Amino acid sequence: MDTELAKLSDLTITQNQFKTAAVHFNVKTIEDLYAAIGSGNARLQQVVNYFKQLDDKFTPTPELDPQSLVREPQLGKNTSGDDNGITVSGVGNLLTHMAKCCSPVPGDDISGFITQGRGISVHRQDCEQLANSLYQQPERFVEVQWGGDDKQSYQASTLIIASDRQGLFRDISTIIANEKVSIIGIESHSDTTKNTMSMKISMEVTGSELLSRVLEKIRQLDDVIEVKRL
Repeated sequence: MDTELAKLSDLTITQNQFKTAAVHFNVKTIEDLYAAIGSGNARLQQVVNYFKQLDDKFTPTPELDPQSLVREPQLGKNTSGDDNGITVSGVGNLLTHMAKCCSPVPGDDISGFITQGRGISVHRQDCEQLANSLYQQPERFVEVQWGGDDKQSYQASTLIIASDRQGLFRDISTIIANEKVSIIGIESHSDTTKNTMSMKISMEVTGSELLSRVLEKIRQLDDVIEVKRL
């Protein structure tokens, strides 16, 4: 009987699965399950379908390859030069570039620092590196503002620390994809002693409001310990 069941269901059925099925079909033993099938009290196809459901339930969902979701940055976006959507107060036609130390995006309070040979470096006002640079060379400070182009994309990075569990990255990437945000870089590290995973994800966003919404949704996931913008 068990050979016939295995052939029909195309599954390798264990004794524990038979015992679980016996409970499900309100009989006490595996032999009682056989008898119920033989007498017609339990249809063979019903039992087969139940075993298939058990197999689906305990088959792990394949993990996503994080790098499969990485996309190239859009051409012409987040590049050095006047295409950054920045206006400069009191200074002529200087190039601007987004500082990689803090990666400002529209909606952030920003300031500029006049560099040697690279134009103006645009920082978030709470950037520690900007504070250090201005402490040494305050005369290089310049006021800058965001322009009116709300379609431009900017790179932003976030650090996520969570319990290392199956499906973690799938849940995170689903949130990012649902917000129509592109992932352009991923770095991850597992701490086996703490059973945690740290993940740095670089994304392209159009502003701080969108980025904050994505990070807040990630914070609400089970097993997420910390989410912070870099």
